[in-house]
Amino acid sequence: MDLLEQLWVAWQPIVDLHTSRVVGYESLIRGPAATPFATPAALFAWAEAAGQAPALEETCKRLAYEAAHDLWADPTQRVFLNIDGRWPKLPDRWDAGAAGEIPLAVEVSEARSVLNDEGLLAALERWRRHGHLIVMDDYGTGYAGMAEALVLQPDLVKLDRALIAGVDHHGQKQSLVRAVRSWTDDLGIELLAEGVETAAELAAVARLGCDYAQGYYLAEPARRLPPVSGPVPRTAGPPVARPRGPTALRRPDSRPPAPVAGPPRSSGWRCPPPPGRRRRAPGTGGPPPGPVARCAGPARTRAATAAPAPPSSTPARSRIPA
Repeated sequence: MDLLEQLWVAWQPIVDLHTSRVVGYESLIRGPAATPFATPAALFAWAEAAGQAPALEETCKRLAYEAAHDLWADPTQRVFLNIDGRWPKLPDRWDAGAAGEIPLAVEVSEARSVLNDEGLLAALERWRRHGHLIVMDDYGTGYAGMAEALVLQPDLVKLDRALIAGVDHHGQKQSLVRAVRSWTDDLGIELLAEGVETAAELAAVARLGCDYAQGYYLAEPARRLPPVSGPVPRTAGPPVARPRGPTALRRPDSRPPAPVAGPPRSSGWRCPPPPGRRRRAPGTGGPPPGPVARCAGPARTRAATAAPAPPSSTPARSRIPA
C-alpha cells in the first residue's frame, strides 16, 4: 500500500491561559504505527529524499480538512494547520474563504526564510482577508526571527519547545520569553507557548504572560479531539490589545480589518533614524556626523566588573562530560 494512503491526523488542543478554554486544535500528521515512518520527522525526511514532498504536503492538508469536518462540534474553535511556504495553497473552501467553514489558523514553518517569498506573502494576505489567522511557528529556531515577524505581521507567535523546556528554573529562558512578550505586546501580537510538558512549565509560561499554551502536559495528540487534563493556571493581566483587529482567538467570527498602514512588507525597508540622528554614510568609519541622540536613563551595569583573567597555558578542558 502507498505510504501516503496510510497517514492519519492527530489533534492537540490550544488552551487560552486567560480563560482556560480550548480555542483550537493543531492538526499533526502521523504515519503507520510500528514502522520507520511513524513520526512526522521521518515522514518529511523520506518525502524530501524521494521527491514526494509536494504530494505529502497536499495529503496533510486534505486529511486535516476531512478529519476536521468529521469531528468539529464547536464552530468557535480553530483548526491550526501547518503549511510549507513552497506550496502556498489550502484546501479549496479554506483557500477561497467560503462562508460557514471551520475557522483556520495558518502556521508558517520556520524551515525557510519568507522575507523574499512574494508568492507566500501574497497568499497570506489573501487568507488574512478571508478571516484566517496567521501564526509564526517555532519562534526561536530556524528562520523564525524578528525580521520574519516584521514581514509576516502574524496574529500569534508560537514559542518553540527549545525556549519552553525547563523555563520554570532557567533564568535566561525566562528573560528571553519576557523580551518576546514585550515586543509582541507593542505590536499587538499574542503569544503561544508550545511543547509544555510539566505543571511547572505551564505555571511559568502563564506567569511570564503567554496568552495560550499547548503540549503533552495539557493533552497528548489523539485521533479524536482530546480533553485537557488537569487545572490550567491563569495568565496575569488582561489579554494583549490588538490594534489590527479583535483579540485573535477570542472572536473567530470577526473578519479583521485591513492591516495598519506602514512600510511595505519587504526585506528591503528599514526603520527611519530617530530625530536628531543621522545614518553613517556607507563605507565610512567613525561616529555619524551631526548631533547624536542620547539613550534615556543611566548606563546599564554589568554583574561582573572584574577584568577577564589572562589565558591559561594549559589546554582547556572539555565542557562535555566524559
